[in-house]
Amino acid sequence: MSSYLLFLILGVGAGAVYALLGLGLVLKYRAAGVVDYAHGAIAMFSAYVFVGLRDQGQLQLPWLGLPHKIQISSTGVSDWVAVPLTLVYAAILGLVLFVLVYRPLQQAAPLTRVCASVGIMLAMQAIAVLNFGTQAVSTRPLGGRGSHSASLDIRRGSRSRSTTSEPSPAAQRSVSSSRGASTAALSRMGSSFRRPPTRRRRGFAAS
Repeated sequence: MSSYLLFLILGVGAGAVYALLGLGLVLKYRAAGVVDYAHGAIAMFSAYVFVGLRDQGQLQLPWLGLPHKIQISSTGVSDWVAVPLTLVYAAILGLVLFVLVYRPLQQAAPLTRVCASVGIMLAMQAIAVLNFGTQAVSTRPLGGRGSHSASLDIRRGSRSRSTTSEPSPAAQRSVSSSRGASTAALSRMGSSFRRPPTRRRRGFAAS
């Protein structure tokens, strides 16, 4: 039953993420009249901004060449600061893209607006690759401890298990004596079930 509940929670979480992404696409289409192919790229860059704020205390800016990092804290900010700041950052980034790109193209052909959204997607992906690299970036869960402490806990647990799993000499002697008694009992039972020797019948000669 617990496994079913776990899969139910995981499915609801994944469905909520897909629903949120779909809601953003519909909202942008109703507001700007364009199917925004850059929606996922904006979400990806916002995730990089969140990781930079939480781990390094740096605010990442979406451009190249110029300095693209603003140091806010030397040790990283808390979750209660990083999450709202990332949401405000994503809203401001979307507003800037609407004013500079989508609003001037409201009267253009639908294909022109689609090409503009694809161009923004490619630009955001290129900026992310050049500023953050191609290696995967991970962070600790919200409100959770880091991965190093978890690995230390696992190693400590394995050491404690390895030290407590060895039996004492008295336990070993008791196990060996019980094994000897069970072997003797099995041998006595086997001897009682042996087949008796067959007797040869005597033949009678015909007179």
